[in-house]
Amino acid sequence: MGQPLNIWDKIQQGVSETERLIAQKDYNKAMIQSRQTLEVMVKALGNKACIVESDLATTIDQLYDGRWIDKSTREHYHKIRIIGNKAAHEDNNSAALRSATYSHCWLFYWELSY
Repeated sequence: MGQPLNIWDKIQQGVSETERLIAQKDYNKAMIQSRQTLEVMVKALGNKACIVESDLATTIDQLYDGRWIDKSTREHYHKIRIIGNKAAHEDNNSAALRSATYSHCWLFYWELSY
């Protein structure tokens, strides 16, 4: 049996899966995957910041309050969270979701690289 994935490997795997879904024009699943990848990132950063585990929205706000992320990143993470939640509850592959997927995923992955 192989070694368990570390956090960075899980994030990279999530990014690759999201890119694959976008290439297949499955924007709904891409946003769900983006939200799941965000959750892995936020949980890992929350652990590093000694934040008691709570829901994703609260953890994002606590990371901001503790100055682990800036205001722009906080807003961006909340947008991914909200769009991912909406995608999970509404099977939607609309042009609006496609646009949101491209813009938010691109910024999300750009932040990962820095």
